[in-house]
Amino acid sequence: MSKRPIVIHVPKTGGTTLFMAISGSPKPPSPNLLYRHIKMFGKNEEMKSNCGDIFDSTINSKYQENQIIMMIRNPLERIESEFGFLSNREMFRELWQNNVGCEYPKTLLEYIQHPSNANSICRFLHGIPMYTNDPVTQVQYDDVIKSFEKLSFVFGRTDQMGLTVSNVSNQCGIEFGDMIPRYRTSLYKPKRSNHWETISNTFDELNTFDLKLEIEIQKRFLEQTKTIPRSKQVTFAGDEYDSLYPFVCVEPMRSPLEIYANDLDDPIVLYNWIEQNRKLQQPILKKCIHLNKGDGKAFLIDWLNKTIPTMLKDETIKVDCSNPLDSLRLLVKKMFRT
Repeated sequence: MSKRPIVIHVPKTGGTTLFMAISGSPKPPSPNLLYRHIKMFGKNEEMKSNCGDIFDSTINSKYQENQIIMMIRNPLERIESEFGFLSNREMFRELWQNNVGCEYPKTLLEYIQHPSNANSICRFLHGIPMYTNDPVTQVQYDDVIKSFEKLSFVFGRTDQMGLTVSNVSNQCGIEFGDMIPRYRTSLYKPKRSNHWETISNTFDELNTFDLKLEIEIQKRFLEQTKTIPRSKQVTFAGDEYDSLYPFVCVEPMRSPLEIYANDLDDPIVLYNWIEQNRKLQQPILKKCIHLNKGDGKAFLIDWLNKTIPTMLKDETIKVDCSNPLDSLRLLVKKMFRT
């Protein structure tokens, strides 16, 4: 292939980790010709991917000289991770409100039951805007499969990242180091409901195209990896604490409390508290960010120790230094009594 590969980053499939390893970039770029991801249009009015042209059989011949790298993840696990990742980001809560006209779902079951989230992987591939009700059709699904057959796709699986790296290296001639950093590991993991079987069955009923797509990609991945002469062993470094600095260091800065906003029956109560106490809390937050120099776990321990006395007047929490996210979750629970 004479052209640089295109990376299709379906959200919450490990695409950031793979793209960063391929590009050597210090951070992911805005979506562009070689990096296909979600883009915002207007003032938080529309969010959709920029990869629809790759799966439009009338125009995608222009990509016949590109290799196209794409990863798949178990569709239910993917949307569970998406729900946790997006639910504590006000931008997506507002996008839902703007498009759906009601509050962001409080549970994963509510999230997957909404028509806008049916076959969400196929929706992403075709550039269908998030949180809109346009359904995926059989024709659109068939166009995805035809594109796999027409163009030069290189596939990966989130649950087999080591083999995925080896496949990309073998297919695309890209050399990787022995250690690859993980990026954007989810900070918020919703507690799984006791009704998981109901959630799983409901998801299966509403996502037939995504489930068929997973099988098709897994089949092609298996065929491609049979040709790997020798699988290079790579290790992956990093955990959810590496995502703390990117989470808080935005404009305006986020409070760590926001990570667990969706644990609450009414997350707006938390966001209102943060806004009302911003002037008091921001100096502490900035100081902890500066002192801990990018170490997410050390930052959170420091921030909790400095802020718990101001947030809990009549009681305290002993910070768990091995897993301060658990202490943060408990703090949110005590502050807002859920």
